[in-house]
Amino acid sequence: MTELKRLKDLEEFPELYRIKDDEKLKLAKDFKSAGVDLFKEGDICNAFYRFSDALKLLIIMDGRDGGDAGKDLEEKDKLLIQLYNNIAGCHLSRKNWESAIEVCDSAVMRDPLNVKALYRRGIALMEIEEYERAQADFSLALDTNPSNDAVKVKMQDLVQRIKTLNAKYAQAMKKMFQ
Repeated sequence: MTELKRLKDLEEFPELYRIKDDEKLKLAKDFKSAGVDLFKEGDICNAFYRFSDALKLLIIMDGRDGGDAGKDLEEKDKLLIQLYNNIAGCHLSRKNWESAIEVCDSAVMRDPLNVKALYRRGIALMEIEEYERAQADFSLALDTNPSNDAVKVKMQDLVQRIKTLNAKYAQAMKKMFQ
């Protein structure tokens, strides 16, 4: 899938309206695969662009050109959620907390029990100190998948942050009323 990694590889790309839905789906999968490879290589920016290209292709699929529409739509929805999660991963690695939250919101709207989206949104919320919302996401992720160690670790980290914050508030209140 390395042929779709760089911008120059898209120079002779056909107009999107000429591409049939099944071809868009295949191409989106190829872009996603290339994005995963780039992410693993540490090229977060180009990975983000490949994931975004794949997402755009899926969004413009309209189902009017035949094919196995039901199967294609199911694959499309599954791939959309994966892409939202991958894009959120890119945002998290670049510390774009707000953008990560927005993308995870899109994934959670499509699949309210998506553990990866809940986990990643929880991390971003924790980083912007929206602890109650982060705790709700981590709790739901743990309810959905109780054996997820990554979520357990983040939940413990969150609980510790909340304790530290409460201790700071208690100290400040103590000083105010002395």
